[in-house]
Amino acid sequence: MRACLKEEKFEEAEKFFEEAKGRGLKLDAAAYSIVVQAVCNRMDLNLACELLKEMREFGWVPSEGTYTTVIVACGKQGNFVEALRLKDEMVSSGLRTNLAVAGSLMKGHCMRGDVNLALQLFDEIVEGGVV
Repeated sequence: MRACLKEEKFEEAEKFFEEAKGRGLKLDAAAYSIVVQAVCNRMDLNLACELLKEMREFGWVPSEGTYTTVIVACGKQGNFVEALRLKDEMVSSGLRTNLAVAGSLMKGHCMRGDVNLALQLFDEIVEGGVV
C-alpha cells in the first residue's frame, strides 16, 4: 500500500486495503494511515473520517501526521467545522497542534471573517511552543 501511495496510485492502495479487510487480515494503524492519506488525496473526506473512527474503535490513536492530513484536506474543501472538531479530537488524544494544522485552521477562520479566532489560535500555538 505504501508503494501505491508513493506512486500516487491512490485507488490501488484503497483496493489492497479493502481486499485485506475482506480476507479478514488484521490491519494495523500504519495501514489505516496510508489509506487515510490516499483518500484525502482524492478528497473523499467522509471516508477519511470513517477510517479515523474505525482506527479509534480498534483502540489505535491516529498519529499526528494522520490527523494533519485529514484536517488540512478539510480546510482545502472549506469544511472548517470538521477541521476544528478533528483538531479538538487530536488534542484530546494527547497530540499537539502543529504548524500545518494551525495554518489551515487560521486560514479557515480568516476566510470566514473570524480574524479574532485566527489570532487566538496563533496565540495558542505560540504559547504552546509550536512556533
